Amino acid sequence: TASTEFTSSIGTWLTPDLASLRQSLVESTDADPLFLAQDFGTSWAGNISTTIESQSSTASVVTVSLGASSQRQNLRVSLVNTSNQWRIDSIALAP
Repeated sequence: TASTEFTSSIGTWLTPDLASLRQSLVESTDADPLFLAQDFGTSWAGNISTTIESQSSTASVVTVSLGASSQRQNLRVSLVNTSNQWRIDSIALAP
């Protein structure tokens, strides 16, 4: 299924710890911790922007804004460079 394909492919973008945590949270809460939501906002797909908060050769923090102003969700995404590949290490609500 598409959901199974997404779950197996998303692991290449996450650190092993976050991939493991994501799977257990999806199973126990039916919510996706990557978006910190159970459902997606209808305006998210066409309204995505990013702002680099900090950046180095080994770690970066980016704020990702999803959705139009009435449905906007801001996420703080921490990335780490592992073996020359950037991976998402954590996601939290941004102020």
